[in-house]
Amino acid sequence: MSQQLHIQLTRYQKTTRRPRWVVWLPALSFLLIFIFIYQITTLFLTRNTVFSAAPENTKIAIQLLVNEKTLPILSKILNTVPLISNRSFTLKDIQPFVHGEIGWFFHEDGGRSIAVRSKKNELPTKLFDANQIIVQQINSDVFLLTDKLQPIGGIKSKHSLGNLIPSFKQKLGMFYEKGKKSVVISATKDGIVIPLSNQEAISTFDSKIIQENTYIALKLPLLEKENFDMYQTLFKDQNILRSFFSTDGFLMMKEIENPKFLLVSKSEMNDEEKISFLQTEIALKNPSIITKKLPDNTQMQEFVSDPSLVSVEQKMIEGLEFYKASTSNEAIFASKKDDLIISNNEEMIRIWLKNEQNNKVLKICDANVAFLSLNEFIESNSFTTEFYKNDVLRTLAANFRVASLEKSWNSTKLRLCF
Repeated sequence: MSQQLHIQLTRYQKTTRRPRWVVWLPALSFLLIFIFIYQITTLFLTRNTVFSAAPENTKIAIQLLVNEKTLPILSKILNTVPLISNRSFTLKDIQPFVHGEIGWFFHEDGGRSIAVRSKKNELPTKLFDANQIIVQQINSDVFLLTDKLQPIGGIKSKHSLGNLIPSFKQKLGMFYEKGKKSVVISATKDGIVIPLSNQEAISTFDSKIIQENTYIALKLPLLEKENFDMYQTLFKDQNILRSFFSTDGFLMMKEIENPKFLLVSKSEMNDEEKISFLQTEIALKNPSIITKKLPDNTQMQEFVSDPSLVSVEQKMIEGLEFYKASTSNEAIFASKKDDLIISNNEEMIRIWLKNEQNNKVLKICDANVAFLSLNEFIESNSFTTEFYKNDVLRTLAANFRVASLEKSWNSTKLRLCF
């Protein structure tokens, strides 16, 4: 009898190996829970308690976290800045009795006060008395330090769901402006960053077009229609100035002692209007002096500006036609076609049209809406804005080299760089 050999060719036995996702799922869940708990703990430890001490007339409020990580940059910015109106108290003076947080309030009348989180028995009352500093207790561990009694209004500080998303940036505190939401102030290796509303900027420029020695570059129209003396010196006709600044364009200025500018604008002007504009500007900036003899034999000097006496020629610059009106001291150019290009410096026009990049890398503090060289502005006393009329804010700004605005996909960021 023949025997048959039965060999099983297929295995039906189930294995105990689990899919990889089953192994990683608990680990991922644990990581997410850890990040969530860490973020909640961070929000609690950095919670804003000092805004409850804000006076009623507070226009701007700044919460500053004081710890080992933030103290070096805070000291760099504030060590020479008096925090209280008419008092010489600085960060160094209050640091010994502060427990992790201070509030700095700018009042609508120009005054300043600070709030500290501390313990009552740790406050240097004799030092306060000697410097005539008034202490107003807000709650068990928050105190307002002022030069005069203030009615307390308080500012509600709310955390949005977005704050639950972890950030790898160093948090310095919170920034509040009356009528707007509080935002987080972050520190970078170069300075600090304050996010603004996304509505603050519409369009941007390429940072590569900023030329060397530039002290201001702005995307037009202006973010806020402030009146600056430095702009008013560009054109005598203020109506023309307003039309340029309210139209899409770009402004760049160089060499603050002998200002050179380049303005690119979508403002529409025909050839006749361009020629008239150039003649008027040159005539107003370079008036003729006529001496007249009066009946009593005294002499009188009269300044006369006659645009008809200013000649206008045509000039090619990098293949583009320009009108040029000039005197022995000054020249102004205006392009004939395409976007309106106006400048008082031919070299700036050439660099702009050739889109040259300087060999020397220009540190622009991540600007694509506005670039400001703060030191030069402060030294020139060019600004007439409320900000720069405040000596304390001028001192504060002097600790930074550059201010800039950068528009990203979801916000516009104010950067202050060292």
